[in-house]
Amino acid sequence: MGRQKGQRQPQGMDAYKDVKEEPEDMSYEEDSSYFYGSSYSVSISSSFYGNNSKIHTSFSSSSDSYLNEGDAKFLEGLKLKYKLKRQAKIKRKKEERVKKLGDVRKMDAPKAANVRLRNGNVIDEEGNVIKTVEQHKQKYKVRKGRSVDDGIDAIEWEDFSEKVELRQLDRQTRVGTYCANRQSSDEISDYTKKHILVIPEYQLMFCFVPKAGCSNWKRIMMVLTGQSESVDGLTSDEVHVNAKFQFFSALPLAQQQEVLETYYKFAFVREPMERLLSVYRNKFGDKVYYRKNKSFHSFGKGIIQNFRQNATKHQRISGEGVTWSEFSKYLLSPQVRKRYESGSDVHRKDHWDVQTSICSPCDVNYDFIGHLETIDEDAIYLLRHWGVQEKVKYLPSDTSRPTNSTDQTILNRNFGLLTTQQRERLYNMFTEDYAAFGYEKPSFMS
Repeated sequence: MGRQKGQRQPQGMDAYKDVKEEPEDMSYEEDSSYFYGSSYSVSISSSFYGNNSKIHTSFSSSSDSYLNEGDAKFLEGLKLKYKLKRQAKIKRKKEERVKKLGDVRKMDAPKAANVRLRNGNVIDEEGNVIKTVEQHKQKYKVRKGRSVDDGIDAIEWEDFSEKVELRQLDRQTRVGTYCANRQSSDEISDYTKKHILVIPEYQLMFCFVPKAGCSNWKRIMMVLTGQSESVDGLTSDEVHVNAKFQFFSALPLAQQQEVLETYYKFAFVREPMERLLSVYRNKFGDKVYYRKNKSFHSFGKGIIQNFRQNATKHQRISGEGVTWSEFSKYLLSPQVRKRYESGSDVHRKDHWDVQTSICSPCDVNYDFIGHLETIDEDAIYLLRHWGVQEKVKYLPSDTSRPTNSTDQTILNRNFGLLTTQQRERLYNMFTEDYAAFGYEKPSFMS
């Protein structure tokens, strides 16, 4: 599975000569680009918009660098073309709406164009207030965690979706750059297959990364698969223990290939250092939660037994009270980790594993790569894209347990407890994630 080997790829700008020109009347939705595998691909009518027919070309770079100057210019031109076509469509939609307003209010289009807002209030041609600014905001505001059904009208949806899609294009570009000079495997790893949920009812594939919003996405999947009527009130045990999900790894090989080619594939990732600290605070730093959740006790005991001098008998037996510094030392000790992680449940150690290892973005061509940092907007976009915005909503990020979030002060304080060498080694552990997903090295790691 994965990309075909032994197929010679055109090099550099020579690859563009085979790109098929799109007809002039092609609709905007049929123009996008995405990147996959060990090469960069340009796709018309791609799966990013849910279409099946594809016309694409791909090229691989030289071994020394991914993009030469000509390639870079091509990329910029492609993004500009994408943006201009989106703007043209928005303008056309606005003109259509102006005409509609003119018909409804029995006024001509030029006057209707001036009716929209004045000082935040919607007014008619005589200056009478049709709708107050508060009413306007109530109707059109994109509210955090709500479905788009009560948030965005047709025109504002164009602006909103453009923002998300352009951001997605940048992310796909980054993944394509990352994968360009890396060897693609013939098969998706079993480790990755065990982290992909399959939702046949909506033809979705979701790669879940622990501590990157996966609990809330699993709540949504429970609703979509009929296991719950609402995401509200679903406990951690109901989501991670009792829920009945279909895993990609359980499908026959032939069906795996079919699902890969036809399902909408998405994943969510998170800034690596923030994710690490969130794992520590959630699984080890919260003593009450640690006592209730025995899944991580073996790791807690191993960390204290190996990295705490003069540990008490209770500490060595319970593993309770692991410090951030001790957890960091454990992460930086491969031999110790091997003893405690070999043979353990993959859904335990994956909490601090590299995200590229979990989801294998060079072997799985994801249609959408979300970031926890923009999850409210990304979730609104996806739910509407799938047509389920009236059925389910994504819980606002502030409804999660406090230990699941971090802020700059907490990050600075905790990483300040580590030595410069420890911070650098931690960063080096996750350079693949930084390269693939476009995160910059945090200032607190310097």
